Amino acid sequence: MQVVRPFGDDVPLMNLGSSGGHSCGIARDGRGIVYCWGNNSNGELGDGTTTSRNLPTPVVTPRGG
Repeated sequence: MQVVRPFGDDVPLMNLGSSGGHSCGIARDGRGIVYCWGNNSNGELGDGTTTSRNLPTPVVTPRGG
């Protein structure tokens, strides 16, 4: 398995996926946070914006209510 380290050795990512100009990965720090980067013109990154990102940004988790 290849591990990408966009944050240096602090938070490596695993289980990378890519589609339509954006990519995502799960942090290997045990917390299971998903990070995505790339094209975000239609909110593909899940960070609550339509701002494209060059660096991984955490996906916003929906809150049940």
